[in-house]
Amino acid sequence: METKNNHIHDPKFWLPPLYFAEGLPAAVITEVSLLLFQFFGMSNSAIAFWTNFLGLVPLIFVKIFCAPLVDMLSTRRRWIINGQFILACLFFAVSLVCFTATPIPLLITLFFCASLVSGIHDIAADGFYIIALNDHEQALYSGLRSVFFRVAMVVGSGVFVVFAGLLVKYDIVPERYAWIISMFTAALMLGGIAFYCRIMLPCAAGDIP
Repeated sequence: METKNNHIHDPKFWLPPLYFAEGLPAAVITEVSLLLFQFFGMSNSAIAFWTNFLGLVPLIFVKIFCAPLVDMLSTRRRWIINGQFILACLFFAVSLVCFTATPIPLLITLFFCASLVSGIHDIAADGFYIIALNDHEQALYSGLRSVFFRVAMVVGSGVFVVFAGLLVKYDIVPERYAWIISMFTAALMLGGIAFYCRIMLPCAAGDIP
């Protein structure tokens, strides 16, 4: 569990963004997608089906069937960074799709892909936490990882929604553009985290494909 480390790779610097990047996509995929589907006219029964389906994909499919591939095909560090970057691109694509006349099929496709990537990212992040830290450090920082995961869930399911609502309430932009701005903000955040983790994540000795 040793890492090629120096002071910039202190867990206090890379754990918060890592687990923020784990919680944010989960919140956007399960909560923000519901409101987007509703705004674009999807029926309540269809919304219930698709939001539950998108929430279950990483849990059932990725975390059960794809977990071995994470260890076999590349390092967890690469999976983490590439996953964050891909999620940023997918959320940016969601913001662009909102400009189209019939966005629902594309939104379902993009959120489905984001759900898969998010599940793989979670596997890699949790595995990296175990191999990069010794038992004492894992116990020491378990609270920190939980806090930032929950902060991300609040940001994704609450702050983005409130932000979009305020943009509409004060007639700053139409509702469609409020959601576009919110999704673009989520993409920027994940893109920034990907670049940050590229620098700050240590190279763990046990992180081999």
